[in-house]
Amino acid sequence: MIGPLIKKIRQENGMSQTELAVKTGLTPSFVSQFERGLTEPSLATLRRICEVLGVSMFQFLVGDEEVNPLVKKDQRKRIVFPKSNLVHEQLTRSGGRKLDMSYSVLPAGVVSSDEPLNHACDECIFVLSGRLEIRLGEQLYLVDEGDSIYIDARTPHQMRNIGEDEARIVMCSAPAIF
Repeated sequence: MIGPLIKKIRQENGMSQTELAVKTGLTPSFVSQFERGLTEPSLATLRRICEVLGVSMFQFLVGDEEVNPLVKKDQRKRIVFPKSNLVHEQLTRSGGRKLDMSYSVLPAGVVSSDEPLNHACDECIFVLSGRLEIRLGEQLYLVDEGDSIYIDARTPHQMRNIGEDEARIVMCSAPAIF
């Protein structure tokens, strides 16, 4: 159950149920019921709770994992988010990490998402191969093989592969989102 784990993290952060409720826009009674396992939140509500607590919601959705720090190439988890054309392969394990790394591929001529998006994490993107046009807010940047770009969590962004081949990138996100 997710609720008791959230309670533990909330208490470790020195936050009361009322503080969590206020910061997430929930009622104290809902937070109490959730933490006791009497109700389950929607994904949007879980995301808000996790953002306030500074943890990745994905650690609660993927289940228990080994604590082995090694991720073999054939053991990577593949993740595709709704409204995104990027396919992510996790380079780090889920659960309680402070940062995530993923290997992602964007086909030629494809945009990462229909609209610029922002997340609850900062990102750094390193282009292994290909050529990207990356929109950060109103600014456009050409990012070539070997280049990297830092993206602040508050900045809506979007990538377009403007090369003739698929673009291969490594992304680092903090705090962890996977």
